[in-house]
Amino acid sequence: MTVHSSLAEALAPFHYVVGTTARLGGVRKEPVTPAQAAHKIHSLGPASRIALLFGPENRGLSNDELRFCQDTVHIPTASASSLNLAQAVLILCYEILLIHQKEWPPPDKPPLASSFELEGMYQHLMEALLMMDFLDEQNPEHWMMSLRRFFSRIGLYSHEVRMVRGVCRQLKWFVKNQRNLMKDEQ
Repeated sequence: MTVHSSLAEALAPFHYVVGTTARLGGVRKEPVTPAQAAHKIHSLGPASRIALLFGPENRGLSNDELRFCQDTVHIPTASASSLNLAQAVLILCYEILLIHQKEWPPPDKPPLASSFELEGMYQHLMEALLMMDFLDEQNPEHWMMSLRRFFSRIGLYSHEVRMVRGVCRQLKWFVKNQRNLMKDEQ
């Protein structure tokens, strides 16, 4: 067992993180079924490192924890508000097993960008967007969740993350220089 000081550190080497939730609405938009998650996981190929993230039975995953996830899985139930942890793990793993048995071997694809790379990009993007006054300074994470969902649907590779970060560097440089020019003109 490996113990990490934070969830970000624990998920850093993974290319694709699937979180589970019983609650819907708010920032928990567009959940997928276990079967849909299994198809996506299979489509990423064997080079991608996948993490399945489950929360504690008493409260599930928080919104802060779900922000690390590229997909959120909701397991529908008839009358219960949620499943216990073992049942949720079993259902998700069973769906993954089924798709791997049907469609073997998985496609040979390069891995997606790791969670570490994505978190660095999101931080860089948030800084650039704050400098441009695009994000609300009081709650930038609210708007960043929409950008996280957008990039998660695309599935970025490492070189694409580096390209976005390069754009962010240039935006920050440009905004800083424009502000300095405006100060000099005053």
